Amino acid sequence: METWAKDWLEDQRKAGEKCLEIKVRGDCHYVYRSTSRYDKKIKKGRKVSVYLGRLDKKYGFILKGEKPKIFPFELSSFFNHKLVLLSAAKRTAGSRIAIRVLQEP
Repeated sequence: METWAKDWLEDQRKAGEKCLEIKVRGDCHYVYRSTSRYDKKIKKGRKVSVYLGRLDKKYGFILKGEKPKIFPFELSSFFNHKLVLLSAAKRTAGSRIAIRVLQEP
């Protein structure tokens, strides 16, 4: 496990979260809540893990079923995006209003 993942886990434990575990498969870090249950058949405790989400170095904890919250574009990408929209509007018939709106500073 990498040091940033260990630091995240320690921060969560200091905040009061219990029973968290990180499993590493390849480059991905997966967060589980691990507890134990008593099994009457074997008369012992069994480990039960519930998947909570994954841990990413750039985005932090990503909850199960969600995508990382990424800003759609940076400032330089914004101008490139505006140019793409402008060229698409020029190709579309009857889009003079859209072109005027996109050309305004």
